[in-house]
Amino acid sequence: MKVFLMHRSQDLDLEAALPVNEEALAQDLELNTLLTAMSRGDEFLHEVSRRALLTGLIEPDAVRYRQGVLADCLHHPDVLRELYEIAVVAAEGQKRTFFGVIRDSPDAILSGSLRVLEVLLPLLVRLRKIADTSRDSFRSEGWLHFFDMLRQELSDGYIDEVSDHLRALNPRRGVVVNAELGQVTRPGRISGAPSPWLRLEGPPPGMGPFRLQLPDPTPR
Repeated sequence: MKVFLMHRSQDLDLEAALPVNEEALAQDLELNTLLTAMSRGDEFLHEVSRRALLTGLIEPDAVRYRQGVLADCLHHPDVLRELYEIAVVAAEGQKRTFFGVIRDSPDAILSGSLRVLEVLLPLLVRLRKIADTSRDSFRSEGWLHFFDMLRQELSDGYIDEVSDHLRALNPRRGVVVNAELGQVTRPGRISGAPSPWLRLEGPPPGMGPFRLQLPDPTPR
């Protein structure tokens, strides 16, 4: 998702070339002192702020656009802090998610993807709530566009659909597999949907046969 807060039609390019006089300019203006105070030890904020300052704007309309966004930031610091906290929690949550030793294993991919969704879904709900409660108190074009985009893309229908997928893909429900044999008993087609009574086990592709595990039909 592009937030369009630094520019009307693009995000800040963190890979853009810096001015050739970058070092001299930073030294003359004591930018490191300013950036250290601004970032308070946050390396990401330090780098983004440094690039934003060193790749300034020259078009008056672009300057007015960014100044409007900044004015809203100054009037609503609590909202900005909450948005940044959500971004940090999401990034750290994804880093902690472990997809398993065998990343190509279907079980590992499914389990890891579900853990990522479980981390992100509550944060998406928080984002939507912020958009709903804060939108009307902001004035700048950039922030109004940002909140409208959140409300559109994180609609109730989208949140409900993601929640339904999480419940349906819960690994505790197991997986049912429909398969047909191809030539020389090789698998021809496999498809699946959640079920508690069938498991498909086996090594990664090319390393051996799979084994279907069915419940014992004999009454006990």
